[in-house]
Amino acid sequence: MKLDHLVNRCDLFSLLSFLKIISYLFKNFGINIMPLSNLNTNKRKPNFIRKESWRYKRLETTWRKPKGIDNHQRKQKKGEMPIVKIGYKKQKNIRGLHPSGYKDNLIHNINEISNLDPKIDGIRIGHNVGTKKRISIVMKALEMKFKIFNSRVSKNGSKSKN
Repeated sequence: MKLDHLVNRCDLFSLLSFLKIISYLFKNFGINIMPLSNLNTNKRKPNFIRKESWRYKRLETTWRKPKGIDNHQRKQKKGEMPIVKIGYKKQKNIRGLHPSGYKDNLIHNINEISNLDPKIDGIRIGHNVGTKKRISIVMKALEMKFKIFNSRVSKNGSKSKN
């Protein structure tokens, strides 16, 4: 499918609806092939939350290691929440990747795309990039067949979904 043909047809629609069509093509026709097939591992990582953060409002849910002398969670008693251990670490080849299997790269201009490989790297456009530059980045990324994680453009520039 040629992009020039889509751009000419874009004259009928607004530029924003054109980007919606492009994101639809990305999602439904799978332009890129996922680089790694074993992203879904059998291990399930639990939600690690702070002990008794559900009980007291003043405690945040962010993880803190239990250090009390008689703490049941520290002793790993049955029925207590799990604690952080090295065994929950992901495999080395998929650690730090986007769930789609691509490396996550933050892009602010068109020149930064030229250093990336479309088979391995995915693109996330910076939040402070304007609509005009965002459209040109999306067009260039589509030509080079990159995976774009956030190609959305809304009329008022908000980060909410269209």
